[in-house]
Amino acid sequence: MSTRPSDREGVTAIEYALIAGLIAVASFGAMKLLGSSLQTLFSTISTTLGSAPTSSGS
Repeated sequence: MSTRPSDREGVTAIEYALIAGLIAVASFGAMKLLGSSLQTLFSTISTTLGSAPTSSGS
């Protein structure tokens, strides 16, 4: 008894959906854990770049 190709494609699609879901959950968790640290880092970078001297370009 062999498996039809359409059955295998459905299983593959489900596997990819599960992997994508796991990546989304892991990404959300990482952003929640690192969110305030990243906000502080980007704020510091923005302040530093905002106070940098500019040149006229010539």
